[in-house]
Amino acid sequence: MHGEEKKDDISNTPRPTYYAEDMSTSSVCYAPAEWYSADWQNDGPKTGWYFLYGALANESKLAEVIGYENHPDLRPAKMLGYKLMLCGVHLVLTDGSSTAEVQGKAVLVELPLHARRLQGYMAKVLKAESCRIHLDGPDAEVVDGYAFFWDGIMSELRKLPAVQE
Repeated sequence: MHGEEKKDDISNTPRPTYYAEDMSTSSVCYAPAEWYSADWQNDGPKTGWYFLYGALANESKLAEVIGYENHPDLRPAKMLGYKLMLCGVHLVLTDGSSTAEVQGKAVLVELPLHARRLQGYMAKVLKAESCRIHLDGPDAEVVDGYAFFWDGIMSELRKLPAVQE
């Protein structure tokens, strides 16, 4: 058997060659056409309600950042359980006491492009995270949305100066 060729040896059997253009991703587990956009893994900009404070709560500034031709429709809003602090001259949102309340505005962002532009504003120090937004007005409601939270070292922040009445 030393010089004989084994009949069961498949190492010399020619194997099929596959080319990338022959492979179709549409048949992967018979997944639906939009399977790749499943929200649980999507780290991209999210559309929906955004709570705004500071400079972004100004219609003109928001229109400039997002790229709106007209002024966006801002609604008075608040968030509970958070507080504003200062990073240099900029306001930033951080965790607060359960009784803390932050007044601001809310805007409904419907296009991913606008959400991307909004999230790009001060992206090095702020991070968009999900939250509950209390919309004020005649048709007051609580909605799920996003707000920009401080994403840095807390010791870099200062308390807001006390408001004198």
